[in-house]
Amino acid sequence: MRQPFSGRRLGAATALTAVTLVGGGLAMAPAASAAVTATAPAKPASSGQCQYVLITSGYPITTTRAQACENGAGGSWISFDLCYIGLVGTNVSDYVATLACNAAGD
Repeated sequence: MRQPFSGRRLGAATALTAVTLVGGGLAMAPAASAAVTATAPAKPASSGQCQYVLITSGYPITTTRAQACENGAGGSWISFDLCYIGLVGTNVSDYVATLACNAAGD
């Protein structure tokens, strides 16, 4: 029966991991670097994502809920708390409020 990793392969993998961790990563070729910098950055979530979760869960958007989602878009723990309290205060379930506020702050 053949073993999945020989001693030589395991040693090479360990050495590569050590070099990567110590050296801070592998150097990329110039063409690969240009391709990485040319891509657009990911768009962060916003209060719109929070409102989307509410709508798809059957909760209509009211002024108070929209404001709670806007409060949650800050991304900090206090923003999450303000969003969560605002949504639960308008009879949104705990589960949906958590999903919506997480979506707003990501």
